[in-house]
Amino acid sequence: MASLATVLTIRGQLAESDFADFAGLYARRLDLCGRYSVLSEEAIEIVLTGAPELIDMFEIACWLGPSRAIVAGIDVRNDIALNTPLDGFQVNGPD
Repeated sequence: MASLATVLTIRGQLAESDFADFAGLYARRLDLCGRYSVLSEEAIEIVLTGAPELIDMFEIACWLGPSRAIVAGIDVRNDIALNTPLDGFQVNGPD
């Protein structure tokens, strides 16, 4: 059975390694499971599972981001089916 996730696509000047650390820290603080992937120099994707209100809080934190990041936009897609459940918070580099 597939689990449901929220996918955040974040665009801007993201200072990638800082943003990965930042996202992992907040996901763990909010007890969210997720996967962080680099899409390009100016875009990342974060797939999250957990309580919807905590995912909303995570999105707000991402708008603020780490000090060296400038977030230009966040696209949110809800209720995305996952074939494999997420466990913890994983950071994947560019493909």
